[in-house]
Amino acid sequence: MKMSTLRTIVITACVLLTVLVWTAGVTIIRMYDNPDEGLKIKVLYSSYAGDSAVWWLRYTSSLGDTISPMPVLLSMSITNTRDIPVTLDSLAISVQLNDGPWVDLQHINSRWGSVWYITDLKDAGLLDLSENGLDTILLKPIEPHKPVRGIMFFDTPSPVLPFADDWIRYKWAAKDTAGTEYVVLSERTRVRTTPPDVRDAQFNDTALHFSKAHLDLRRAGLKTQRWYNTGVVAVPNK
Repeated sequence: MKMSTLRTIVITACVLLTVLVWTAGVTIIRMYDNPDEGLKIKVLYSSYAGDSAVWWLRYTSSLGDTISPMPVLLSMSITNTRDIPVTLDSLAISVQLNDGPWVDLQHINSRWGSVWYITDLKDAGLLDLSENGLDTILLKPIEPHKPVRGIMFFDTPSPVLPFADDWIRYKWAAKDTAGTEYVVLSERTRVRTTPPDVRDAQFNDTALHFSKAHLDLRRAGLKTQRWYNTGVVAVPNK
């Protein structure tokens, strides 16, 4: 897979999101949903890279040192509207563009490796998800009426790339550790390809942060593997 070269690795979240819109061909979307009873879920912003990717998971598989593209990033807020804590056991997400078919997003668990921003293999940036990675946040119970916010990554069975003024909607199917099932369906919303407002507190909770690590991966001997329906089993990096 060929990757375009950017002149610089983006450091701040605001600049990063602008670069994704204008130079990497990734669409940033803001939309809000109608909550169903039990869980209120909304997308704060998202990025779609179509048949390419700037986000990659690096992990150990049967292939060895492996990276997989993650063309979809969702920044989400999840609120438990019940009066008791809820611990989610599973969360499946689908997206629909215009009147097209529903596309199931293949969740890629960021805890199974490290997440890298790669547009140039000689200068790959490591994303720090220690505070806002949803895969880690959702290991703990969601307290009643308190939102948790964070970032998740996905692969898709075929390229998904919304354009300005497209209609988009999301569907979440969740199950908690007590066996209670939830379905949340958002309203159809117009796609707006404008970066999130950095003054928004909700955005700040899920802003993208980078560690100081920048690596030259050109000679790392990495194997590239798509995640969707490949059966690849990841082993957490040590």
